[in-house]
Amino acid sequence: MGVRMRRNMRGWLIGVCWLCLLVLAGPAGAQVLRIDKAITAAGAAAVFPAQAPTLNVDLPDEWARSRPGFAGVLWYRAQFGAPPATAVGD
Repeated sequence: MGVRMRRNMRGWLIGVCWLCLLVLAGPAGAQVLRIDKAITAAGAAAVFPAQAPTLNVDLPDEWARSRPGFAGVLWYRAQFGAPPATAVGD
């Protein structure tokens, strides 16, 4: 591999690294949404089993405490409010 090719490859790799950092950093001023409570319901259906009995849990949930001995499928449903929309550039 020639010197010129190595320089081009190094420049390309540095560019990709910067792009990854920008993507991972997210938009400036992004807010963190903490979800610390949910309701759970047991059921193996493709959707949340709305008719099943629910249990309020703190997150992260530890099944050993909230449902000792449970060995099935468990759904979680959390509610949160979306932040108000802002104009582009705000």
